[in-house]
Amino acid sequence: MRDLISEECEKKEALKNRIENVFRSYGYRQLKTPAIEYLETYTNAYGDVKDEEMYKFFDQEGKTLALRTDMTVPIARMCASKFANAKPPFRFRYSSDVFKVRHTFADREVRLLTAALN
Repeated sequence: MRDLISEECEKKEALKNRIENVFRSYGYRQLKTPAIEYLETYTNAYGDVKDEEMYKFFDQEGKTLALRTDMTVPIARMCASKFANAKPPFRFRYSSDVFKVRHTFADREVRLLTAALN
């Protein structure tokens, strides 16, 4: 997680647009998935999912939700549900943020904060 300001945002957006234009020119269709998935979707896809590396919370019915940690699972879920009767091959393009807990980053921030306070 980091903040991007003006020029960084513009450079990132320009690069993203260039890449997407290449994929678009070859017939790849854009997809977008929600940033939130049911945790069960990940456990079904990856039997050994490390849920301590995921940001989790609960919906109003008590089901466990997670911020997406990759794009493979949401895209596969979407293909299985929305394109079940479509004829492959599929040409999709997508670009989205993913969210992973990185203990090494957290530990580093704690050390830096501790050093700054001493």
